[in-house]
Amino acid sequence: MKKTILILAVAIMSLSCSTDESASTNETNTDCDCGVAVEVVYFNVLTTPITKMKMKKNCTGEIKVIQLSGHQGAVGDVRCNY
Repeated sequence: MKKTILILAVAIMSLSCSTDESASTNETNTDCDCGVAVEVVYFNVLTTPITKMKMKKNCTGEIKVIQLSGHQGAVGDVRCNY
């Protein structure tokens, strides 16, 4: 009886793990022209809102700081061709 419950529990646990979500995440992360925002800072210069983002390239891990007009973006955002 214990073996049956153990086998059933293992079967349920193995079926509950799905790879669909991780596959779509990996597709996004393999685009070498894209990166993820690891730090975002908003500030104003006189009356003009500015955003500076530290972007980490997906393939190389290189960190690059980009500047955008307006307050936009958040940590974890994916941007391409910056």
